Amino acid sequence: MAIRIGIGLCLLLMATGCPVLSLQPLYESTDELVSRPDLLGKWIENEGDENVIEFVAVNDTSYRMIAREGDENLEFDVAIVEIRGQLFMDLLLEEPSGDAAMYSQNLHQFWAIDLSKDTLAVKALAGDWAKERSEKGRLWVRHVRIDDKTILTAKPSRLQRFVHKWGKDPEAFAEMFILHRVPPSKGDAKPSGQ
Repeated sequence: MAIRIGIGLCLLLMATGCPVLSLQPLYESTDELVSRPDLLGKWIENEGDENVIEFVAVNDTSYRMIAREGDENLEFDVAIVEIRGQLFMDLLLEEPSGDAAMYSQNLHQFWAIDLSKDTLAVKALAGDWAKERSEKGRLWVRHVRIDDKTILTAKPSRLQRFVHKWGKDPEAFAEMFILHRVPPSKGDAKPSGQ
């Protein structure tokens, strides 16, 4: 049973058909990663939501995203790359199991993000868009098609050019979800992970 997490994280990952996945990360070395401490903390889609997405620091440039619904969690390793002024998240599902394993087995996903003080806008690379372009021979990046999945096989430098080219295209990146920062509770001096 697929769980609905917060903003519909699973829906975000799967609503565009199967999400576009990648064998390679969006970066060649950790030197390319950017630090965004303003990402840390808890985020929700609507006030009063019990479903929460939390970002915690692993180190200065690596994060863990924990999507919670009740007592169910999905955890992702997250890296942030800035490509010509655009921010992208590279997500890797931690220990995929159940329905999650069906769409992301040690494969990366790329999200375009816009992060301001208390707002995080998220768009996932759209599976339906990639499938259509692939079928027409117009995806223009190395990939394979397995069932309904598009799996990118290009090197990180080529993936960066690809996501930069299509990062602002509303058809290439799925519907945007807007998350809002949850103010720290009185017992929290800092966002989690600090």
